[in-house]
Amino acid sequence: MFEGEQNERISSGWQNDQRLSGRAFAWQRTRGAGPACVVGTDGAVSAGLRPARKTAATVEEAQALGAALDRDVERWRGDIAGAVQVLRQHEPTKLVDGRGKLALVGFSLGGAYALDLSVTLAEEIAAVVTFYASYPGLDYSGAQAAYLCHFAEEDSFEPAESVAQMEQELQAAGRPATFYTYPGTTHWFFEENRPEYDAQAARLAWERTIQFLHERLE
Repeated sequence: MFEGEQNERISSGWQNDQRLSGRAFAWQRTRGAGPACVVGTDGAVSAGLRPARKTAATVEEAQALGAALDRDVERWRGDIAGAVQVLRQHEPTKLVDGRGKLALVGFSLGGAYALDLSVTLAEEIAAVVTFYASYPGLDYSGAQAAYLCHFAEEDSFEPAESVAQMEQELQAAGRPATFYTYPGTTHWFFEENRPEYDAQAARLAWERTIQFLHERLE
């Protein structure tokens, strides 16, 4: 088992579900590419600094949690940067001739973290996958990543205006970016232990994610 897998509790409401992070690490390890650093909603990462602890059930709660985290930017950025350093201790993840770059996979607020780190750790990050997350207003001009972004059709947590603005900013920065919206879905459609889970959409999003990581990390 990859070092740190015991701390792979990720995303909004995935208190005990290790499905995605386990698959991501297993796939990356067998392919010999740099492993994905899977980001949770409060900054938890699969490389193992601390488990996810907070879940926002309403837009208001999400805004309050986001505001609190905005006041503690250096801590959560440091958490994730520390996880990257843990991954760098493994031979396949060392940067050599442009190989060994990492992918970030983030859900909800964790997706915003992934987008932020693709800018602040640009030389480390080759790919970013987000589920129902946007972060307009970042300076993506220095980013080196490609982006795959999954969105729900009806999502009060992610205004369509924010999604459209971020897409325009990525295009203006010349970054490869693919956006998918899944009809009939709402926020958390990927999490199978929630009532919002949509099996068909989740399966398609996962297939697209795996294909994207193959293309960007091999």
